[in-house]
Amino acid sequence: MDRPITFLLGSAEYARDRQERSDDEGDRTGDEGGSWLDGPSADRQNHPVTSSLPNFLLIVTDQQRADWVGYERPGVVDTPHLDALAAGGARFARAYCTAPVCGPSRISLATGNLARRSGAINNWSRLPLTASTYYQRLRALGYRVGFTGKIDLFRGGFGRQPIDDPLARLHAAGFTDPRPIESAKTPAWSDAAIERQRASGELGPYSRYLDGLGLLEALCEHGRRWASGAVEGELSRWMESGERWALWKDGIVPPAFYDDSVLPTEHCLDSFVGRSAVAMLEEYLGRDTPWHLQVNFPSPHTPFHPPREYGERYRTRRMPPAIVDDLAGKPSWQQRRFDGEGWTPAEEVARVRRQYSATVELLDDWLGRFVELLRSHGRLDDTLIVFTSDHGEMLGDRGYFMKSCFYEQAVRVPLVMRGPHVTSGLVSKALVELHDVAPTFLELAGTAFDDPVDAVSLVPVLSGSRAHHRDSVVSEYYFGRMARDERWKFVFNDNDLPELYDLEEDPDELANVAEAR
Repeated sequence: MDRPITFLLGSAEYARDRQERSDDEGDRTGDEGGSWLDGPSADRQNHPVTSSLPNFLLIVTDQQRADWVGYERPGVVDTPHLDALAAGGARFARAYCTAPVCGPSRISLATGNLARRSGAINNWSRLPLTASTYYQRLRALGYRVGFTGKIDLFRGGFGRQPIDDPLARLHAAGFTDPRPIESAKTPAWSDAAIERQRASGELGPYSRYLDGLGLLEALCEHGRRWASGAVEGELSRWMESGERWALWKDGIVPPAFYDDSVLPTEHCLDSFVGRSAVAMLEEYLGRDTPWHLQVNFPSPHTPFHPPREYGERYRTRRMPPAIVDDLAGKPSWQQRRFDGEGWTPAEEVARVRRQYSATVELLDDWLGRFVELLRSHGRLDDTLIVFTSDHGEMLGDRGYFMKSCFYEQAVRVPLVMRGPHVTSGLVSKALVELHDVAPTFLELAGTAFDDPVDAVSLVPVLSGSRAHHRDSVVSEYYFGRMARDERWKFVFNDNDLPELYDLEEDPDELANVAEAR
């Protein structure tokens, strides 16, 4: 590498230095097959656009690893709508979250800055009231700025950690139309909690919806089963102790962690968020003003509970095996993961992965509905659609589940864009940080952040004028920091061994060569 990667971890000016990007040709592949995403919409002439500013539809899933999409793993998971979006637009093969957990990653996306600059270093962080966001910049231009689902710019509300005037905080963050929905798939952990929330008016919109259908208790009972009883206290111990990994007794993932939802498809949380997004889209499409809508799906985050009709599609589907790692030469906190625990059996991992795939397909169906709605209104060509996730999921690799680490499965995320100024069929291998989406939106809207930020606009790459974007990417959490360049990944662990991986020779990150170098 040209300079020591450790320099990147300590440089306060990392990414603020707008380096000259090379004019080398990009890695682009075309799609010979026709698609409704290729070329101008057929009915565009029947629906004239009244605003010269582009619209933005940002779809953010939760805990979706980059390789769990159809265009990367055909036959493992079916995502025809995302595949079509990628074929008609651009996809980034090396996009990384700036933090491997929900809150800091989403705060970074909002501000265009790495987590450490806002102090958002763990999952209980809050967006500072003084922070500048790209939402504010769009609102200042006259955009309607909305979101639905979980936003995670601060934690709490809906009967959980109390928040002082959450709607005021969301308006301060830049939203004109905030429509928060509970992020937890289990709204309450006890009957007493349900009654308390009913009495105090703290039930969230999804809980009220289920309560009106008489389904709230059934969902909460299912949640209690996977989170405590069926796990025999193991998951509860993990939650309370702040460990970085879910620990399963004898390495066995309890079936309640990945069984089917007790609710039909139309009543599950993702469908509730999807319908809310459709309603907001229809409202915006009837206006003459430009808009930005962020749709935040709570899946495929744990627990993996797809509706039964989706789970049935994957019952016998073959899944790729998990990465096996003896953890030799790895930090002690990783090795302690297996103290007294066994490896999760391969078939158990496969069952979990099937349920994960089923949930991903449900989200893909909602993406298809959004795209069809835009097409039917003649607004597909003036709307930038972005599909991504806040972080990845280990999904049994190395015996781990969830995230909170710097392995590729936890930090690399899907990133697909289609719309104005996007080269159709672009497959970019540029190194990208998730928050680069923020200045991209602003540049396309003709504005920018008031102050310098870590994020860098992707417009030159999207237009095909440049292939190179960054020399390296950074991700960070409260216990350490990661940086990777074209070949090397370096991980600094507080009070533990550093890690260095040669991603060209060792893409599975099995051999820690930090000591040797």
